[in-house]
Order: sequence, then structure tokens, then C-alpha cells
Amino acid sequence: MRRALRTMEARALEAIEREKGGGLRIVSASVGVRGISALTWLRSRPDLTRFYWSGRDDNETVAGLGVADRWGSVDGCTHLRKKFSKRLQNAAPSCRYYGGMAFDQSGPKKQPWNAFGTCQFILPRFELRSDGHNSKLICNMVFPQDAEDREALVREFVWPALPPVSVDAPLPFSIGRTDRPDEIRWAAMVERALRAFRQPELCKVVYARRARFRMDAAMDPVQLLGNMIAHRKGSFQFFFQVADGPAFVCNSPERLFRRLNGDVESEAVAGTWPRSGSIEEDDRRACQLMACKKERHEHELVRMGLQEQLAPHLTAMDVDSKPAVMRLASSLHLHSKLHATVRAGVTSLDVLAGLHPTPAVGGYPTKPALAEIRAEEPFDRGWYAGPVGWIGCDAAEFAVGIRSGLIKGDELTVYAGAGIVQGSTAEREWQEVEHKIGSFMQMIGLHGCCALVSEP
Repeated sequence: MRRALRTMEARALEAIEREKGGGLRIVSASVGVRGISALTWLRSRPDLTRFYWSGRDDNETVAGLGVADRWGSVDGCTHLRKKFSKRLQNAAPSCRYYGGMAFDQSGPKKQPWNAFGTCQFILPRFELRSDGHNSKLICNMVFPQDAEDREALVREFVWPALPPVSVDAPLPFSIGRTDRPDEIRWAAMVERALRAFRQPELCKVVYARRARFRMDAAMDPVQLLGNMIAHRKGSFQFFFQVADGPAFVCNSPERLFRRLNGDVESEAVAGTWPRSGSIEEDDRRACQLMACKKERHEHELVRMGLQEQLAPHLTAMDVDSKPAVMRLASSLHLHSKLHATVRAGVTSLDVLAGLHPTPAVGGYPTKPALAEIRAEEPFDRGWYAGPVGWIGCDAAEFAVGIRSGLIKGDELTVYAGAGIVQGSTAEREWQEVEHKIGSFMQMIGLHGCCALVSEP
């Protein structure tokens, strides 16, 4: 590792000399490495901003440490798009900014989300990228600022020895759980939504719940990430921790969109039933899910809303004529794919801003659904259900930040939601959310240790 860092430092210094005196430019220096675990590497620098990303459909994983450049806002990111787009235009094709956005862009984030802001994207100083066969270590540099402060850049190459591969400590045990809303408040929220559906202005609203677990010891976020990585198949995985702050982790089945040059893919994922553990029973449930009028209606609202939101930005849209069943480790979902072409002059940031929030996590139509959520949900979602992923000059990939939790010291807060439409019942939707919370806890290794203690 130290040899790789010395080699990369030499290449970085060469880049400084080459780029000296030029204008805005983002370049990278890289070196091939072997035998470095992403988790061990992330653990080596808990003092730095850390992240991890893996896509759903490929073997690429990316771990990052430190910040070469940061773009963000505490009170909305609409005004950042023009300046950020210029930044991306001056980046090498391989450069990526990683990060996410809050579900609700309407104002500053409160504790414990204030460290994340309404949106935040970082160009990591160091990246460890692997495609499953080969790995490379990358140093990202932004000129002219890194050339002007050459000594500060050199100091970042002073790296502590990697810790030995350690046996993970026993996971802490939960000593309490509080839910917001509680079951009584949840029932009132669902009844309010069902009454609202009698008017044509609102067809669907997605309500979320927050389950906060207090543990008997502080948690290692990277350890929980490692448990989550074991469940990588069929999901996007995202980890983001501001230096010395809380860590957000998610294992999302849902793509928001992927762009490669002019081509864009997106998808509608809505309509959820739990799996049974039996292949034969799951086949039967899949058929019932496809035939369920309520679930098909919920899915159709999401698919219709997706097309409406993308229409100003994309053309030549091709959408599946009927949904298929997506089978995940613990759930079955109705799933439809969309392919399209970006209109001239439209950037990935334009697509991102136009697409979020989809009806899968907000509701339909969007504005009245968001008004319901703001009026009824008794907490700030933060980055839960917001876009998470990466963006480059001509490519981008974002997942929806669901199946997620926030880790801070001895507290773990898990978020999950359910789409409410005509035909929904409070009890069934409560159980759906409880299933999602339990599945997330099982995935990170903490299932079965949490008693329910509801808040007023």
C-alpha cells in the first residue's frame, strides 16, 4: 500500500507541474493495487469523509476517502446546478462526484441530518475501485487550487499503516426502540389519506416510519456495511459518512436512473409482498401480486408519474407494457423498465432534479402528496428516499435511498415507508413497513434483538 501511495504521489506531482498555470481542470492519477480490502481501507482513516458504492448490475465497487472537492447546500440545490455542470464539463471522463440529496428540498436539515445538508456531492481525494478482477487506487486533483497549495496535497499522502485484517467485534445489543409515528398515529394518517382520495387531487401518498434503536455500545459503521455487502445481489449499496459524523447506509433495490452519454434507463418499482422462503409459495404469491387490483393500481400510478416527470427531459421513451415481478431476498415487487434518449442540452442534473421524488417514494400527483407528507410525518426524512449515487461529465447512476438507516454512536435509526392508495388498510401497511424494517436489521446483522417501545 505504501509503495502504491508513493507511486501515485509521484504521478500527482507530475500532474501539478503539467497543469501549472492553467484554468479549471479536474484530473486523476492512478496506480494498480492488489490484495487491499475495501473495508480494511475504509477503516484505516475514520478521521476522513468516507463512502462506498456498488451498482446493482455489475461487479464494480468503489470506496472513497477524503475530499478533493465538495458541492452542496443546506437549503436546496437548484441554484447549484449551473455551476456544478460547469465543474463536470472540466473533469476527466473517469472522474465522478459521489453523494446524494434529501428527500425534501424545501429547507435546511435538522439534527441528525445537518451534516449531510439538503444535497452534497464530493469528489473523493482517494478512491479504491474494483471490477471484481482488478483494483486501482486513484487520486483526484482540482486545478488550479491543488497546484497553488501543493504542500497541502503532499501532506494528504502521509498515510498511516493499514490496520491488520481484524475479526469484527461482537455486535452491540439493542436496549430500546422507539417508533415515530406509533401505531395509533399511523392509523390516523392512513385514514386521513383515504379520505383525501375521495377528491381527484390526490391518488397516492407514501408515508414513512422511523424506528430508532438504542444500543448498549457504539457501533462501527464499516462493520455494519460489511454485513450489508454480503447481501449485495440485486441491490445498490451506498455508504456515506462525513468526517466524525453519522453514517448513512442503504441497500436499495430501486434504480432512479442511469445515464450513459445520451441513453437513460429508469424504472417503476411499486407493489410489495413479502417472500415466504419456499419457491413454490413464492411462485404462488408472485401470481397473486400480479393479479392484485390494489397493487397493480399503485404500480400504474408510479409508472404514469415517471413518464410525466421525464417527458420534458427525454424523448423516444419505451416503457414495458406490463410489469414483471422483481424477486429480492425478502420481498416481491412489481417492476417496469423505461428506456429513453436525453433531449439536446439536458444534463444529468436536469434529469435528477426533474425525476425526484418519484411517485414510488412521494406519491401522485407529486405536489399534493408532498404537502400531505409535510403535514403528517412527525420527523425529517433527511436523505432517506432521496437520490444517492454518482455523477460524471457524460454518465451518472442514482438509486433511491430506501432500505436504509442512519448510524450515530450507539443509535441506529431505520427508515421505511409504504404507498397508501384506495384499498389500503392501516394494519396491512404497518406490517409491510415492519417487514422492511426487520429485513434491514437482519441484513446488517441486528435482527431479533429489538423490543418495541412506542413514543407518544
